[in-house]
Amino acid sequence: MQGLIGLGIFLVLGNLFYYGRVFGGGDAKLMIGLGAIIGISSDTMTNLKGYLAFIITFLIIGAVYGIIASIVIMIKEKKKSMKKELRKEIRKNKNLVITGIIMGIIILVPIIIIKETILYLIPLLIIITPVLLSWAVAYERTYMIKTIITKELQPGDVITKNIKIKSGKTIKASFEGITKKEIMMIKKARIKNVEIKNGIPFTLTFLLTIISYYYLISSGRI
Repeated sequence: MQGLIGLGIFLVLGNLFYYGRVFGGGDAKLMIGLGAIIGISSDTMTNLKGYLAFIITFLIIGAVYGIIASIVIMIKEKKKSMKKELRKEIRKNKNLVITGIIMGIIILVPIIIIKETILYLIPLLIIITPVLLSWAVAYERTYMIKTIITKELQPGDVITKNIKIKSGKTIKASFEGITKKEIMMIKKARIKNVEIKNGIPFTLTFLLTIISYYYLISSGRI
């Protein structure tokens, strides 16, 4: 019974992450499957706390892993266009950035009066979030979008734009990625190059989360 509850919770969560385009179908299925096996007790409330701890741990590790992976890729590839894209995005989101700064300062005033240190994170997050969003878009355009030759296409690759075939058919860009049949259609149409978007695999994040989760259990912190 507890396994079914976990499965249900992580089914919803996995689909939210998938349709929210946080990660792909394989990662979503992995998360859903984990929901059925990570329950640590026959008590529902204990398991709910465990699920919450798992999700928080996953988000923290995922964020750190994503940042580190992005930095490594940036160091390896060193594309000068990143600065250009970032400046363009910040200019595009100028009003959002300014609004974030103003709101952050407004919220900061009562926090200074209250003198609650942990609350300083709130205005900080409000101020940096628009900049981080601009950085994420610039990073995606610079490092994650690549043009490859057609023969290198693999099922599941995410194309960035619709591809029109001479027969009149259109292969639509979708987060689910292209199928083997669609790849054959592209090859038959003699399209030489295709633009795809690469993602950062979350498999290692799941592994690290599971290790951290069971460490927290064994140390009595959950």
